[in-house]
Amino acid sequence: MRELIEVDGTNPRSVLKALRAALDLSGPAVLPVLPAQNGHGADSEVVSSPRAESPHTVDQRVAVVVETSGSTGRPKRVALSADAVLASAAAS
Repeated sequence: MRELIEVDGTNPRSVLKALRAALDLSGPAVLPVLPAQNGHGADSEVVSSPRAESPHTVDQRVAVVVETSGSTGRPKRVALSADAVLASAAAS
């Protein structure tokens, strides 16, 4: 299992630094989070900032977790492996 951490999605440097470590498997998996807007945004019921005594974990292959809008209007989270992210970047 691998730790999952939230990263400030409004700070590109923080996201890129954390994503680089996640992609080379030397750091935790990353969940970029934007501030809540009008009561919508980061859903603290699913993932909150990890605590030392109880960190959130994901499968070892997961590098990044992203939120989609979801067809129901409720955000859904999708886990992407490092291989999937790198393959997509190479194909672009």
